[in-house]
Amino acid sequence: MSLVLFFGTPEWGHTNPSLPLVAERIQRGDQIIYYSLEEFQPAIEQTGATFRSYGNVFPFDYTQWNENGSLVVRQLLQASECILNQFLKETEDAHPDYILYDSLAAWGHYFAQLLHVPAICSMTMFGITWQLACSIPSLVWMALLSSPELIHARSIGRRISKEYSVKRLDSMSYLRNSAQLNIVYTSRLFQPYANAFDETFQFVGPSLSERSIASDFPFAQLSDPSSIYISLGTLFNQQNDFYRQCFQAFANNEHQVILSIGRYSSVEQLGTIPKNFIVRRFVPQLDILQRASLFITHGGMNSASEALYYGVPLLVIPQATDQHYVAKRVEQSGAGLRLDRKKVTSALLSHTATKILTNSHFVQGSKKIGESFRQAGGYMRAADEVQLFKQRYALI
Repeated sequence: MSLVLFFGTPEWGHTNPSLPLVAERIQRGDQIIYYSLEEFQPAIEQTGATFRSYGNVFPFDYTQWNENGSLVVRQLLQASECILNQFLKETEDAHPDYILYDSLAAWGHYFAQLLHVPAICSMTMFGITWQLACSIPSLVWMALLSSPELIHARSIGRRISKEYSVKRLDSMSYLRNSAQLNIVYTSRLFQPYANAFDETFQFVGPSLSERSIASDFPFAQLSDPSSIYISLGTLFNQQNDFYRQCFQAFANNEHQVILSIGRYSSVEQLGTIPKNFIVRRFVPQLDILQRASLFITHGGMNSASEALYYGVPLLVIPQATDQHYVAKRVEQSGAGLRLDRKKVTSALLSHTATKILTNSHFVQGSKKIGESFRQAGGYMRAADEVQLFKQRYALI
């Protein structure tokens, strides 16, 4: 039995893909201690892992990240410094055999160096390369204009390196944080610039398993076997104006429309709901996607991957930095189209949705990516790669 420390990034898009892998590794005999925040404790403990809280070292709001990659780097380094200060002795006393960490959890990379144990990175986003980072010029300019954030981040990085005698990372490393093994939850076909990655990067496809989520969704009301599904995910969903645009775009449409508005909006705030809409704060997404003919999404990696897995084309309206890369890749793959969130109108929504729904090219593109996902192996393949990793480092 191996003792494993998992350092998570406390955000659902980074937590959900890791849970099936954690559960499977526990089934195979590993003991896993998973660090996150209390919101994620029930889901983590359901895998059989032991939950430990970061406490108050995550004071920032993820929705601040939006399109500011420099702010992401600075805040993650601040979190790294706090977590190292607070948990170094605890992790040393645990004597882990290896470490698992989310790709944004730079502190996991540092802990592996300090404890002199091998590490595995769980990459819930695309593998980051300089080509990918520079492929959307507007985001590059955003980073340059945010140079004070980068200056601050570099200062924190130098301080960590000096205090703990660990290797200093560059800006790209903080967003990639690669380890001796890197599990990437997409396929090589969908990964941009896939040829840039060596054998330490294993592309296993989306990590999907049954989710035991209590749901009062009215499945009996579903009359259309090919609905339009709309969701902006868990972070950027306070978008009442956008939801009203959706009402205008698709009211009395031939398709039934399922709209997920998230925890921070209420149905009462939206006004009159068209008869062909079902509006809920939360919906069982995997179940809905299997009945959908179009997914209008923010382009979070998990949401996009789940739709593609089931061959559903996408209309992507990215809200934050990494979602722009997903949106671009969806469009390049012929699996959907993207819109600028600042230019969205009800007329444009209706026109673009109709274009996707009436052109079989987009379904074909989505199904092609979905097939590559299924062939990649998912969390079971990831668990197998961890087993090979343990054998390589004599951890069996």
